Amino acid sequence: MLLVTNEMADCTAQLHCITGCDANSGFYCKGKKPVFDRVEKSPVAQRQLDRCGDSLDLQEEVMEDMLQFIRHVIYGNKKSSTRAEARSAKLKMLKNKMFSLLPPDADSLRQHCIRANYLAYLVHHPSLKQHQTYVELHRV
Repeated sequence: MLLVTNEMADCTAQLHCITGCDANSGFYCKGKKPVFDRVEKSPVAQRQLDRCGDSLDLQEEVMEDMLQFIRHVIYGNKKSSTRAEARSAKLKMLKNKMFSLLPPDADSLRQHCIRANYLAYLVHHPSLKQHQTYVELHRV
């Protein structure tokens, strides 16, 4: 008896890294279980996470998949085509204007994805004795 499909098992580490872990922040009021349930039902979401952590050098296509995943799956916004539109739409919806409920701004989200990719890479390559550090890869 399988607990999860092979496709879901293949993206579990990436999901853990992107939704928050010891070394990467989570998203305010966005728990792992509801996101896991959405990903489990969505082959598109599983594909969006699939290549996260394949390489230390985060490719732009992989970054875009991760950003779409966050917008569509974590924040449930499939109508907006940009992060700015998603933030604006969320702000208009909120009765109580708590800015912590908004999706992160572009710079913060980009750094979050870079960290998640780095952490997923480490999980996928546990036998590496040496690798570039996060700071060496992404001097900011």
